[in-house]
Amino acid sequence: LTLHCSALDINWTILQPPLVYSPDAPGNFSRIYMFFSKTPILPFAGLNKTRSFISVGNLCSAIHTCIHNPLVFNDIFILSDTVDISLSRIEFILSRHFNRRFYFSFPVCFLLQPLFLVTPIARAYWNKLNANISVSSDKFVLKTGWKPPEPPFSCF
Repeated sequence: LTLHCSALDINWTILQPPLVYSPDAPGNFSRIYMFFSKTPILPFAGLNKTRSFISVGNLCSAIHTCIHNPLVFNDIFILSDTVDISLSRIEFILSRHFNRRFYFSFPVCFLLQPLFLVTPIARAYWNKLNANISVSSDKFVLKTGWKPPEPPFSCF
């Protein structure tokens, strides 16, 4: 794609966001959101490895920045909110969002880990669930001066 655009003298910019979140976001975050909305039992205590996210609003802001800034032409950028967050912290944020005063959070690490190690597919899922998945927007920020306008998880 980049070679084709360059051959036609078309400016391009590729943005690579991590998991995009909002209360209405489709995809993997909607699964997490629906799970939290339906059950008072949350299995993410102890999952403190951080991961990067970006809100829909911050992603739109970055796209707007790209449209109006020629410094980003013909380059690839990774985007994220400024703060990485763990699943156990998301659990806390979403429990507040749903106005839950009481919920039971148990450490999936100790109770369910043996189940995740039975098959190769389950093991791969466990590795994704219990991994640091952090990216940096530094390159984009340095080139554009962009700052995410929304604080992380402020939409909840």
